[in-house]
Amino acid sequence: MNLFTSPLTLPDQLELIGRIGKGGAGSLFRVRDITGRILALKIVNSRWQEKEFSAITELRNLPVHSALIQVFQVGTLPDGKLFYTMELADNIADNPDSDYVPDTLSRRINMNQLPFDQILNLFIEIAEGAKHLHEHGLFHGDIKPENIIFVNGKPKLADFGTLSSEGNTGTSGFMAEQPKSVSDRDCYALSKTLYCAWSRRDVSEYPMLPEAFDGRELRLIRSVYHKGCNPVPEKRFGSTEEFIAVLKKLSVRRERNFPVAGVLICGILVLTVVPAVFFFLKPEKSQTDGSIPAQKKTSPLPKVKNSNRPEIAMMEITLRASSEFSGDIRGGLDYRFRPYFESLNSSDFKKSDEEHVKWFQTFYKDCDRLESLRKELLAEEDPEKRLALFRTSGFDDLYTSLHRRSMEFDHKFIRTVRDLHHRKFLEK
Repeated sequence: MNLFTSPLTLPDQLELIGRIGKGGAGSLFRVRDITGRILALKIVNSRWQEKEFSAITELRNLPVHSALIQVFQVGTLPDGKLFYTMELADNIADNPDSDYVPDTLSRRINMNQLPFDQILNLFIEIAEGAKHLHEHGLFHGDIKPENIIFVNGKPKLADFGTLSSEGNTGTSGFMAEQPKSVSDRDCYALSKTLYCAWSRRDVSEYPMLPEAFDGRELRLIRSVYHKGCNPVPEKRFGSTEEFIAVLKKLSVRRERNFPVAGVLICGILVLTVVPAVFFFLKPEKSQTDGSIPAQKKTSPLPKVKNSNRPEIAMMEITLRASSEFSGDIRGGLDYRFRPYFESLNSSDFKKSDEEHVKWFQTFYKDCDRLESLRKELLAEEDPEKRLALFRTSGFDDLYTSLHRRSMEFDHKFIRTVRDLHHRKFLEK
């Protein structure tokens, strides 16, 4: 069976096995070299040859790194087209003797084959590969699930057509709108890819949560991808070293079963700016025994009958997710910060028309409304009546809106409390 629309002539030392696929920059094939090793071969389209040759030359001049795909032979075919051979992704086809299905991060996401601990270790390794490039003045420029492959079970960055020392290239959704540096491009893309790997959602759905998730995993991982994708460039990761360090800390916490109940909805507060906030806070009155008031806990979601119905099951998932959300707001730092914010913004301080103050007032008001609706829904034990109330109450839309706005929570809150405290201090 002829696999190609036109004859393909390869160097004598390479034996053609089959076609893998075709992209904008060229076509991929499986070949066997004279040692019997099976490799990937890329034939580059004419318009991309100069850029790809430059990228491959840069890559081959670097020391080999275990998290970067290794390029072997580079040359030109009789028709003048550039080709090169490289490591081939593992074959996960049901019948590997006749079929080829590459093992990529994208495929593992679709097949739901990524436990939390594996995600942390995988991204530490991939970030180490990106760090290796950065240390030599180069940047991948197109990190995404499709460009992370597995060779002998180990993750590697692939597709170096966008490898560069400058510019802003990449794939929509994985590109920072205002990159502060070329390093920021890769860190932003790593964070978006991390979100896709954990949530099992497409990048276009960021920052929506998965349909089912472990609340403790959420509190750990969300702090990373929220920081990496922060809309304020200065608040994102400054380097791959910082990205790796945060992931390693999460890995240690996971192994030691470190308690994380005090992490705020955006864990970036804990990682970066909490000390600055406490500089502006007055000591809180303690209880008679000197302890901090106990944190409020959200009521558990009771089981309902007939929860195997899709609509009811989805409602339960949303209610559980909102319970985690409310728990973060009420059980994190809110027991101290919210009363302080409200005292600063009291009636005798109305002249403050800060945009952030108004934003924060609306955010808290909607948080209270969400919790009130949630309690009302939980009070209804009949699943059908609860579903009807769920549909008419607007609960799902409110929760989705709050979750999206929670991305802004950290920097808006810090700036608001800082400014209010400073102004009140000046009035004294």
